[in-house]
This record gives sequence, C-alpha cells and structure tokens, in this order.
Amino acid sequence: MSAWPDRPVIFLGFARANDPAVKAGDFLPRKSYGQYVRQIVQGLAQSASDRLSVEVIRDEATQTHSADQVPIGKSKRRGGER
Repeated sequence: MSAWPDRPVIFLGFARANDPAVKAGDFLPRKSYGQYVRQIVQGLAQSASDRLSVEVIRDEATQTHSADQVPIGKSKRRGGER
C-alpha cells in the first residue's frame, strides 16, 4: 500500500520502524497510513521550499462522492462549504 507504485515496500518499512513485528500483508489501522502519507507530504513540502504551499485541514469525512458530483477545488465540510 505504498504511496509510490514503483516502491511497494516503502509503507512496510515505515510501519516496521514503528513496530518491528509488522509483517507484509498485515492489515494496519488507517491512522498508520495517514501518518505515513503525512510524513511524505511534509517531506515534499520541505523539499519544495517556496515553490509549494500546503494547507493541512484536520476534519472528519462524513460522506463520499464520486469525482463528478463535487467540482474540483470544492469540498463540503461540517462547518459549511469551503
């Protein structure tokens, strides 16, 4: 479940750094994958310097929609539309 299709064991390495008992094929909590993706995004943002702006929004997903139901750049949030 790596973020990089050509490097399938990257997530496994991340997971094992936190828990050496993790084996390939183990089902890990979404929170673990979220931490992994957060680390990747933070690393990319730091390496991009002033060429990239990142805004992290902490919220809860309450529904999902197919790509054709929500215009790009729009999201529905509990506190109203963004």
